[in-house]
Amino acid sequence: MRYGLIMAGLLALATPAANGDLPSLAASESSILSTTRDHTEVPDEAFAVLADHVRRWDDLARDEALRLRLVAERLLESPEAARGELHRVEGRLAERRSMASPYEDLEEWFLRLPTGEPIAVYLPSISVPGGIKTGRPVTIDARFYKVMTARARDGQQRRYLAFFGAAPQPVLAQRAAVLQRMDIMVLLGLLVLLAIVFLAVFAMARKQPTRRERVSPDPVEQRPEIPDDPAAALRYLRAQARQGERS
Repeated sequence: MRYGLIMAGLLALATPAANGDLPSLAASESSILSTTRDHTEVPDEAFAVLADHVRRWDDLARDEALRLRLVAERLLESPEAARGELHRVEGRLAERRSMASPYEDLEEWFLRLPTGEPIAVYLPSISVPGGIKTGRPVTIDARFYKVMTARARDGQQRRYLAFFGAAPQPVLAQRAAVLQRMDIMVLLGLLVLLAIVFLAVFAMARKQPTRRERVSPDPVEQRPEIPDDPAAALRYLRAQARQGERS
């Protein structure tokens, strides 16, 4: 039982954290975000609010629910109900480009989700680590902004989701870091288990009474005394021999 609790606690420490902690939305930010209109051009008032919001991505620790599974259909059908929600977005980086002034410190990323839907993510350039190339899978913690409409390469108008996030990470690198933390936690758990077993065995050994086997001495063979006189000794030996033959 104790080992199970210890392992549960250790494994809880290995749970993957957010890529970059985003501060909670202020009441004024949520109010402006709620007035956002979908299928309109950017930037708008909500765009400016969220741009300032993600610029503070490393100032405060996040203290709210993080949706680990992005359901694009739900956001497309009811964007008003999901405005500002924090999601963990994972997809293949299809394109990235810098924004124009006054948002030149932001980048616009286009991702292709595993289900095929394209999404846009706006994030501060300062939070982007080096080595992330187009075509690689990445993961980003991002807030839902709105549904946008754009003309696709086939000439059709397409709807896609837009987010604001920070601190993207390559998927393989993040998973490798998680597995490494898991290995460390499991090793620590085994060490704790061995320590508990050792202490239990040591305590039981101290409670057991010490038993020592008593070794009985070998019986001493009783040898008859032979007379010192040679003639008497000879007669004694003959008598012993006769007694042995009779027995």
